[in-house]
Amino acid sequence: MNYLYVLLFVVTAIELNARSYYFKSYEVEDGLSNNNVTCCVQDHYGFMWFGTRDGLNRFDGNKFHIIKNQTKQRGTLISSWITDLAISPSGELWVGTNMGVQKYDYQTDTFSLIKFTKGIGCTYLEFDHQGNLWMLLSGFSLIKYMSNPSYTKTTCIRIVIRSPLSISPPKIRYGPPR
Repeated sequence: MNYLYVLLFVVTAIELNARSYYFKSYEVEDGLSNNNVTCCVQDHYGFMWFGTRDGLNRFDGNKFHIIKNQTKQRGTLISSWITDLAISPSGELWVGTNMGVQKYDYQTDTFSLIKFTKGIGCTYLEFDHQGNLWMLLSGFSLIKYMSNPSYTKTTCIRIVIRSPLSISPPKIRYGPPR
């Protein structure tokens, strides 16, 4: 009889802890610029940002606002192919594309290019605990980018791999970007 009470208690506890989750998928028909989503982040305003192969999508919970490269317009995305997104510790949105890295300005709704990344594809963006931005750029370059109002410092760690089957350790170059 005691086993029956224990079993009843366990089933009731499991039923009370069960949560239902709601999941909705979004597609081009729902306003997304492209069905191939490459990355996503949520900013401190609550917006969800989705990078695709055809633009940056800001989602407010109801609708998408699509941002694409406008070649003749200043302050626009350098490319519509978004490869990665990152939010800085201070809440800034950073965008990696196949043509460079940019920072989004919420007040002016514009993007500023990190000049030395122009024309270089970005594979990965990540902020460390000190607020430094680490970028993995095409050509096996790992960049540590430090920026604040008084100075900007960039350190490049270039990793050269001659062959994927190479047994010897890769040559590493440490210093400012070329």
